Amino acid sequence: MAGRDGKPTNLTLERLRRVEREIAVLRRDTNARLDQTNARLEQVVDVLTRLVGVVAAQGEKFDRLNERFEDRLTEAILEGRTHDTERVTGLERRGTALEQRLRGTPPPGEKA
Repeated sequence: MAGRDGKPTNLTLERLRRVEREIAVLRRDTNARLDQTNARLEQVVDVLTRLVGVVAAQGEKFDRLNERFEDRLTEAILEGRTHDTERVTGLERRGTALEQRLRGTPPPGEKA
């Protein structure tokens, strides 16, 4: 490009070189930041991978404990119901015996 006096100017070339240098600096800085970001992302992936393993192990442990708890709870409920049934049966027998005494008839199994 020619200047006002018709002579070529180096101003445009200088601007072009300056822009190219700025672009090179930006690329270098951007690449450095991308490398740092990638390194952090790899660390995060490692941490999350380990965390998934820990959570999975705890989940399995919880499942085992929950299964044992359910077994114990079921056993306790069955024992309680059995005990309740035996107690109610005994109370029914006593009630029947008391009713029969009040009426003057011997309870079943007793002789008059």
